[in-house]
Amino acid sequence: MIELQHLAPYLPYGLKIETPDGVSELKGIDTAHNSILLYYWIGGDRHSAFTIDCKPILRPFSDLENEFFNSEKGFYEFYGFLNDWVIETVDKICRNKIGGEELKELIDEIPYSDTQVLLKWHFDIYGLIEKGLAVKY
Repeated sequence: MIELQHLAPYLPYGLKIETPDGVSELKGIDTAHNSILLYYWIGGDRHSAFTIDCKPILRPFSDLENEFFNSEKGFYEFYGFLNDWVIETVDKICRNKIGGEELKELIDEIPYSDTQVLLKWHFDIYGLIEKGLAVKY
């Protein structure tokens, strides 16, 4: 089940979510009544739905690897924000198809400033796509 800790870090970065009403940007989270209620706007109207009915739209780490090795897409500039250790770690994650607890341990070692860059670009740092809790961008 998706938890607050999985969604809150993306809030400042305009995370898109798939909702029963369509795709929208996540605008707020309410944790009342032992559940997580998400708020979003569609057509000027405020809507809400429980997390069980919504999924964040995230990029898999393989997108990062593909961009790194494909200069035609012009994504090399993104790597200027990340240190070499992070690039090597992402490469390791992609090449070895790392997920689950091992992914969490590697992500926990990434410096905070680099984690913020990955969140800003909506990369799935929690392995939610693999668990079926997020939609692939």
